[in-house]
Amino acid sequence: MKILILINDAPYGTEKAYNAFRLAMQIQKDHPENEVRIFLMADAATCALPNQNTPNGYYNIERMLKSVLNKGGQVKICGTCADARGIKNLPLIEGTQWTISFRKLCFLPLYLYSLCFSTPGRIRTLNPLIRSQMLYPVELRALVYFGCRTYRFWI
Repeated sequence: MKILILINDAPYGTEKAYNAFRLAMQIQKDHPENEVRIFLMADAATCALPNQNTPNGYYNIERMLKSVLNKGGQVKICGTCADARGIKNLPLIEGTQWTISFRKLCFLPLYLYSLCFSTPGRIRTLNPLIRSQMLYPVELRALVYFGCRTYRFWI
């Protein structure tokens, strides 16, 4: 089975990225036959930057990302999101790759199995005049499969 995990929150500050990487690592450990793919978008694009220094005893997203990559996982970063944050020209953790935009992903079949770590059912910026259409297009929806039903959530 192919499993896609979408992350769109900053690596530190909340534990959304931490929990997403923890889930990916646990899936790889318990079910090594499954293919884990992670897509970093919005503020999560900074998860792929190298040389992250955290205090002792605190989780380190760089180490977690490398662990997922070492076990055969794939990690891609939204190039449009990185451009908007001014990090497009910075080096990445080895093994991660830029993509042009979310809509042009060819390696992520969303219909297989998606897990979202965000706010299902709504977007983070509710005012359409503030929200950037480039960063938060209306078409970004993830399918989440539970048992025999498929649900559609907004990212």
